[in-house]
Amino acid sequence: MTKELNSQCPYNIITDDNTFSYVFITKNNIEYRVAFVDAINIFESTIGGDEIKNVYTLIIEKINNCVEPLDFRVQQTVKKIVKDFFNDKTNSILYICEELDSKGLKRHSAFNRWYNSSEESAYLKKIDGSVFSVDYDSTVYTSIIYHCQHPQGDLLEESYLEIISGLNNK
Repeated sequence: MTKELNSQCPYNIITDDNTFSYVFITKNNIEYRVAFVDAINIFESTIGGDEIKNVYTLIIEKINNCVEPLDFRVQQTVKKIVKDFFNDKTNSILYICEELDSKGLKRHSAFNRWYNSSEESAYLKKIDGSVFSVDYDSTVYTSIIYHCQHPQGDLLEESYLEIISGLNNK
């Protein structure tokens, strides 16, 4: 898989199957890590809790602590990794646009632009949700993305909306 993925990506990717993560180094010697972290526990108390599998959060982090000039190849590489992730139609990504730095809405908007302009939106379904956070006195945006041919897509969507509804009714 790594060889096939590397043939499609602008940057050489090193995969770690044990941690379900990918690492690449840019032309400016900046190291990035893309990881899919198991998030199935969030769905345990929902209607589909026992049946839903393969739900992950997506983490994209710059390992080096330095400013990098804009590099579109980083975005292209991450897109290819995410596309590869969805080769397994039972995978799904839950993402939460954190508000720690008051940039949650910007992250959410950027993710929406990526999704709406990507060719992957033809076969991926994205459901958006939001929760008002008393801690941050603001709205926290979230979405779940899954393959249109996901065998439990309807149950996954129903369970996700159940979580959002439950958090908003607290």
